[in-house]
Amino acid sequence: MTFPPSKVLQKLLPSFIVYTALALVLALLGWHVSRREQRRLTAGGAELPFYSWEIVLSLLIFAVVAGLRWQTGYDQVMYLANYDAMKSLGMYSREDFEIGFSFITCLFAHAGAHPFFYFSFWALLQIGLIYFALRHYKALLPWLALALVLGPYFMRWMGILRQSLIECLFVALAELIVKRKFWLFLVIVLLAATIHKMSLLMLPLYFVPKIRLHWVNRRLLILVLAFCVLLSISSGWILMALQSVRAALDWMGYGYYLDVMKTNPMFSFRTLGWGPQRVALLALDVMIIWFYPSMKRHFGDNPLFRVWFMFAFIFMCYSNLMANTTFFVLRPGEIMIAFVLVMTASLLCYLFQVHRYVLGCVALALACSPLYLDLLKVHLAPTFKSYFSLYHLMGFV
Repeated sequence: MTFPPSKVLQKLLPSFIVYTALALVLALLGWHVSRREQRRLTAGGAELPFYSWEIVLSLLIFAVVAGLRWQTGYDQVMYLANYDAMKSLGMYSREDFEIGFSFITCLFAHAGAHPFFYFSFWALLQIGLIYFALRHYKALLPWLALALVLGPYFMRWMGILRQSLIECLFVALAELIVKRKFWLFLVIVLLAATIHKMSLLMLPLYFVPKIRLHWVNRRLLILVLAFCVLLSISSGWILMALQSVRAALDWMGYGYYLDVMKTNPMFSFRTLGWGPQRVALLALDVMIIWFYPSMKRHFGDNPLFRVWFMFAFIFMCYSNLMANTTFFVLRPGEIMIAFVLVMTASLLCYLFQVHRYVLGCVALALACSPLYLDLLKVHLAPTFKSYFSLYHLMGFV
């Protein structure tokens, strides 16, 4: 499905302005709270609380802009249809949602809330969890804002609403892994499973940081990543592996896709080309790995930083290994994708703090290129899927 160029151009400029303005405003607020806290610490005071006005304003602005965004992806269309069905008919058009998600949806629907408030609520939780995870690392916030909005993250958050919330929660729970608070971690994960049962994948991942590997051998890690890229060229072995764990996939709700992929091309394996966006993100991954030892020393050899990097690296390998499969194979690994966002912010912060401005600008360009490349794709080759990248304003009729 294609759209007239004139219609695309009418949407392209407003989308460019909204996304860029959102990124810059959030970055400015993040910079301001970071500088204000630094001055306070220099004077012998305590760090600013999480609920400082800059952070609260950032969360509200993000929630409003995200909540007003309409037609963000196939899943968002489904969520909106289910919400409208609950409001008008008192019942779902889909019945396999988890009980916690259904309960919250019913609260908003029975209150007669406009979908804007419903989607803004979920967006507020997403950004709130990420900002809460970095509440002691406010120097990362301006860089996080730029990478979040202009990278590949904001584009997908409202599209896969429940899963992206779990991804953000995992970053916030990394602190409990470092502090070895397993029982609290378990309780929160079980509660999160009422929103999306994929959160249960966090339970085995809790023990991954206990594996003692030489995570600072950057050359070895880059070779491992390169091996995953090469191994992804042939995906037949992946399909065989999926068939062997069919029972587990059925329990997670993904077994259905193994059947439907045989008849529906949308769900079948596809070959991911080496376009500029994939090259940019892979280059950024390599930069994160290469500078990780230096970043680790720069940020004080913090054990939490090590956990962030471990999960980011695992996702890098998984996403490249499964690149030529399909979305339902990629999604379980995406529970760790938000750690790449945090490590991207850490890389940018590090490079500019140590005055490596050329490399910092290169990393910033790579981190911020996905959104603009998506908009360019809408202009050059508009399709129904790429049209989701535009900022469609939700109506209030």
